[in-house]
Parts: sequence; structure tokens; C-alpha cells
Amino acid sequence: MPHTISERLFETFCQAHLIPFTRIDVPGKAEGKRPDYEISTKVGQIIVEVKEIDQNAEDIESMRLLHERGYGKVMTSNPGDRIRLKIASASPQIKARSKGKIPSILCIFAQASLAAHLEPHCVRSAMFGQQEMVVAVPIDLAESPYLVGSKLGGKRKMTKDCNRSISAIATMYYRYDGTLLIALFHNHFAVNRIPSKAFPPDVEQYYLRKSSRRLAPDWVKFHRG
Repeated sequence: MPHTISERLFETFCQAHLIPFTRIDVPGKAEGKRPDYEISTKVGQIIVEVKEIDQNAEDIESMRLLHERGYGKVMTSNPGDRIRLKIASASPQIKARSKGKIPSILCIFAQASLAAHLEPHCVRSAMFGQQEMVVAVPIDLAESPYLVGSKLGGKRKMTKDCNRSISAIATMYYRYDGTLLIALFHNHFAVNRIPSKAFPPDVEQYYLRKSSRRLAPDWVKFHRG
């Protein structure tokens, strides 16, 4: 099966960072399904499923308007929707391959024009729920409602009962200077969690941490040492 752009880039990243990998072509796998990878790390083998966010009709129309008038259109999809679709399509493959014993990563790539779909807040929204504002309504109706905090709400794909076979979501993208990067967002509900020491420092890693009693949990970057 021919390599996709995302697969070629993933292999390039692994080679550049001395991460041994094996491409696994699954016999009888339907055309259009992505092949899995198995990478070797300091803590053992990890299954990786590589996906790519493709342009949809809304993206194409936005690009047309950008070239025509100098700016595109406001995206109407909810934050994390495109990542949710990838989680849904990859989860059965990952669950079957990992068999509840091997850590796994869903790695998602997007071209520069679609990179906004891989922003950390989109990953958080897809994994653990959309951010919702908590508003208090005073007893005195003459007073205006006021914001008291935020929380993570619906549309979550990772829970204590769902998608626990996916240990982390990885986003693969180009930095402004053309450097190919991978950021890893850990799933604290995973059956098999990935120790932070599994990857070299060039792989940024994030864990969800509660900010305060009134603010929604947010990503905290892992710092070595």
C-alpha cells in the first residue's frame, strides 16, 4: 500500500530522532485504511496509528474565498470535531492491535491550512470535552449575570469507560521555521499509560491538570528534571 503524506512525514520524524519503527501492513485491510506502526522506546513497544485531516467542502470554500478576497470564512464546526472523527475511526483498529496490553498513540497530521484543527484546545475538547462557561444569575434580577468559572462539558471521546485503549493523541505539524514537530497529549483514562521517559526531549508532552476550583482543567507541559 502506498505511503500517504502523513505516513512519510511520521517515518521522517522517527528517523531524524532515532526512534526505531516498523510499518505493519494488515492483511485484508480495506483500501483507504491507514497502516499501523510499531515503534521501539525506552519503555517498550508502542502501537501508532497515523491519520491525516483532509480538506472538506467548508475548507475548500474558505480557501477559495481567501484567494478571491484576501480572507476566508469563519469555521462553523465545534472545536475538536475533526479530531473526534479520527478518534472514532481509529479506535477499533487500535483496540484490536493493542489487545489491552500495549500502549498506543493516535498521531494526526494536518497541512498548514488546516493546522488550526490541531491546536491544544481542540485536542482537549475532543478528548475531554468542550469548555463551558459557568455563569451565576443573581437573585436580584436587577443585577446582571456574571461569570464565575469554566468546566469541561460534552462531546468528550475519552472517559473512564470509553476509548481507554488510546494512550495519547499526537499532533504532527510544521513549525513556522519549517521544522517538523510532534506533540503528545496523554490520556489519563488509558489502560496502558505512556511514561514520559519513553520519548526524547524533542517530543513535547502534555498532561491534563486542574487549574483551580473555578477553572476548567488545561494542558500542562512536561518538563524534564
